[in-house]
Amino acid sequence: AVLCCSWSPDGTRFAVGTGAKLVCVCYFEEEHNWWVGKAIKHHQSSITALAWHPMHSGLLATCSTDQHVRLFSAYLKEMDKGENFGKFGTLLREIPAKAWVRDCKWSPDGAVL
Repeated sequence: AVLCCSWSPDGTRFAVGTGAKLVCVCYFEEEHNWWVGKAIKHHQSSITALAWHPMHSGLLATCSTDQHVRLFSAYLKEMDKGENFGKFGTLLREIPAKAWVRDCKWSPDGAVL
């Protein structure tokens, strides 16, 4: 089941968090005139929230009932012209919590999650 969904700040893609322990990042492929989805599968439990970096659509934070906040590369070479944060789906940071993480948000300048 879908538990959360969020558009990137630049409107080029959206992410869907599921109870199946994965995040799907979707974008429109103009060349073939259809939507493409790529999965991130590093979670141990349901994804409860998603937070796109306000300045870089190649960075996505996830919250989960496995008691972690994770930062992933959502870099898509087909779309991103700016900073490359590594291969799509690369786990960049994992922040443990002592309970389910229900939500997270970036500061307006993107300096703090």
